[in-house]
Amino acid sequence: MPLPARWVTADEAYGKDSKFRLWLQQRRMPYVLAVACNQEIPTNGGSIRADALAVAAPVSAWKRRSSDDGTKGPRLSTGPWPPCPTPAQPITGIAAGC
Repeated sequence: MPLPARWVTADEAYGKDSKFRLWLQQRRMPYVLAVACNQEIPTNGGSIRADALAVAAPVSAWKRRSSDDGTKGPRLSTGPWPPCPTPAQPITGIAAGC
C-alpha cells in the first residue's frame, strides 16, 4: 500500500529544478528545498536572488527549527520561514514553502 507524503525536503540538486518546485506548488505540498545563493527565486514582485531575499527577510522571520533528532542531538537549521499562504495566495519562498 502506498504511503502518501505529507511534505517534501530536498537538496540543492532538486532545489534548482523549477519544474519540480512548480509541481510541488501545484499540489500545495509543503516543502523545504535547498538552493544556491545566486539562484533566482520567483516572488509576487518578480524574481530575486536567494541571498538578496534572505537579507530582505525581517528579523521576526528567522527561526531555528529542528528537522529531526540525529545521533548527536537535534538537527537544527536557521532560516527565514515564510508564513503558509492562504489558498488564494501563490506559494513562494527562499528555500522553504508551505
